[in-house]
Amino acid sequence: ELRQVRAAGGTPLASSIELAERQITAQAQRQLGYGEYHLVIVTDGRPDPPSEDPTEVVDRLLAETPIVVHTIGFCIGDDHVLNQPGRTFYLAADSSEDLERGLDSVLAEAPSFDVAAFSD
Repeated sequence: ELRQVRAAGGTPLASSIELAERQITAQAQRQLGYGEYHLVIVTDGRPDPPSEDPTEVVDRLLAETPIVVHTIGFCIGDDHVLNQPGRTFYLAADSSEDLERGLDSVLAEAPSFDVAAFSD
């Protein structure tokens, strides 16, 4: 799926998080609620357009679901709306190596994840 993503301008964080929540919820129903649920967001920008600010979506997600939110901010530093210490996990990645390490650490427990698959 990631290989199909194409840059088209903008950073639709809120709508992307809502889509991910629906997909995670559907999977949780198939698993009868068992397991852990992690949403991993990799972003290189701020919400754009401003209507894509994810604050309300993330607030609701954290309050009403068991989903854990991880964000890797690629070349954007720590000053990001998704960097909410104590609520979300955030990592600033300033190089492809940082990004790879971040994905590896976030998904280290996933049995089928191989960070080498993203080396293209």
